[in-house]
Amino acid sequence: MKKSFCILLILIFSISKKNISAQDIHFTEIYMSPLVLNPANAGAFYKQRATLMYRSQWRSVTTPYVSIKAGYDMNFKNSQNKKGYWAGGIYVYNDKAGDSQMSLTQVNFSGAYHLPIDAENIIGAGIQGGYFQRSANTSTLSWGNQFDGYQYNPSLSPNENFGDGTMAFGKLDAAIGVVHTYYKNEMYKAVVQRITSGIAVHHLNKPEIDYVNITKDRLYYRWVLHSEAEININEKIKALPTLAYYYQGKLKEFIIGSNFMYAFQKASTKTTGVKSISAGLGAMYRWKDAAAVTFLLNYDKYLFGMSYDFNISSLNQASNYKGAFEISLRYLFESEKIKSKSRFR
Repeated sequence: MKKSFCILLILIFSISKKNISAQDIHFTEIYMSPLVLNPANAGAFYKQRATLMYRSQWRSVTTPYVSIKAGYDMNFKNSQNKKGYWAGGIYVYNDKAGDSQMSLTQVNFSGAYHLPIDAENIIGAGIQGGYFQRSANTSTLSWGNQFDGYQYNPSLSPNENFGDGTMAFGKLDAAIGVVHTYYKNEMYKAVVQRITSGIAVHHLNKPEIDYVNITKDRLYYRWVLHSEAEININEKIKALPTLAYYYQGKLKEFIIGSNFMYAFQKASTKTTGVKSISAGLGAMYRWKDAAAVTFLLNYDKYLFGMSYDFNISSLNQASNYKGAFEISLRYLFESEKIKSKSRFR
């Protein structure tokens, strides 16, 4: 069953007669992967930011699909310059799936320019360029031709023309995006403190996918619409709603949810010994696919995240509703606008 599932994935990615839209980067905690959503997010709100993410899914169905991502972005804003400013970022991503170890390794660099419209609104535009490599190893798979009528016999030839079993190729990739940030410097009043929204287009050059050189198919454009907000409910509680919509060929994905943070301790503006501490719970929903519970813990400049997906699609008959586990970590070197006074970094 496990190996048949991997074979199916290979067929989907490699021998379709039509254009395809392969599995792209996929996280539940989208608020921890800004550059994956939009290159214009580089340096859009925070001075310097680093993120780490780990995701393991489908463990109950097959060999786990494991994803790891690391990212960093910063802006070059000069406090004495009231005009626009440049920003840059990088993220590195890798995942592996199934017995064939089908993998994707990707490195993307982002550049952005942000222009303040007034005291509360900033717009930005960004570009992204990078390189990805996809690979798989068919020598570890079992094939129907290796069934001798009684059992699986690995000594039989699979009669499949994959050479030594290794399939790999690399391609350049590109993306563009725009983002708008509304910010109101009211930390403790019941008010919408921040809203960041944007749109991005990935795979601008429509790179070719050619695992076995049977056909050379191209990736569809991947459109991303996203938005997130910080809403002060009262002096102690803040809501952090977020949503994203992905459109790629015939594939569509919509994810929405929110975390609710409670401030146990506010950072002191008079001494460095008192750090901000807050924690919260939330939920995310991926349309017709999964429901997730989320957890966030904030200590000073560190934000730790954790989530678990419950599969609610037709795959739940095999997965028994078990989906994916995800953990993340974000570190802010310096917050551009809120600085040390923010309760929720």
